[in-house]
Amino acid sequence: MNKRALAQQDQAAQTLRTRKMSRILMLMVAILLSASAIGLLLADQMLRPDSFVIDQLKIKGRFAHLKPQDVDKTVMRYRTGNFFSVNLEEIQKHVELMRWVDKAEVRREWPNTLTVSVVEHKPVMQMNDNAWVNIRGQVVDLPEYSSQKPVIKLNGEADQAKGMMVKALQWSKRFEEHSLSVTEVSLSKSGAWSLRVRYLDDIDAKPDEFTLLLGDDAIEQRLTRFEQLFDRRFRFSQERLIRADARYPDGIAVKTRTVVDGVSETTGSIEKTHWIEWADVNSPRSFDLSNINSIARFRAATST
Repeated sequence: MNKRALAQQDQAAQTLRTRKMSRILMLMVAILLSASAIGLLLADQMLRPDSFVIDQLKIKGRFAHLKPQDVDKTVMRYRTGNFFSVNLEEIQKHVELMRWVDKAEVRREWPNTLTVSVVEHKPVMQMNDNAWVNIRGQVVDLPEYSSQKPVIKLNGEADQAKGMMVKALQWSKRFEEHSLSVTEVSLSKSGAWSLRVRYLDDIDAKPDEFTLLLGDDAIEQRLTRFEQLFDRRFRFSQERLIRADARYPDGIAVKTRTVVDGVSETTGSIEKTHWIEWADVNSPRSFDLSNINSIARFRAATST
């Protein structure tokens, strides 16, 4: 076969391949156009309010203070659109604005259901006089809540609540080893800590409590010194603490009350104020300040 015939065959084969590719391309374009049209029709159906209607609502959670029907009303108020177009984030935002709601999750369940899972706040401590701190350390407004068991009260700024809660839990566990219970933890704007502490071994209807001042520095050291002193001097004594000021570097000032046997608490208690030095932890020196009106004056007089 000569060169001219070979060239003609190649040209014919190339033409055939070109026609096949053109047909394939045309078929693909037709398919894409059809798919686009179908997609547009489906999108139109999906976005129409009367299609894929949500006709079931499930409210899940363990409710102690909330009513599921109240959550239902909130969801229905802010639910717009159908199964595909409903704004889940908007519903979740408004459910979480409900007073007792800590967290909420909203999701779709094919083909026609909206499920809302709710977690209630779990108050663990009282914050000042009108708020509560939940398990995550967030301050929440729950004016109608009243705890069924004793809780620790926190006094301070709301933005310090989480740190105060952590400290309160640590100190509460620590003080239980000395038969004491922390009832209040206060943090001033200047950063000074103070505690209200209750005797756990007191069988009276109204157990004795005392105030412990710790200041804003060397808190752990002051707590340790107080614990050592309490166990040696006051834990098994009839002398009950009223106030303990541990803010001094060389000692502690305490006010105590001793109840006389057989006499009522109001008329038979003897109150004293002591200055106890840290010089010897095992046998600290104690000075009666009941007749001295200034601890600072006493320390100045005895420091020479």
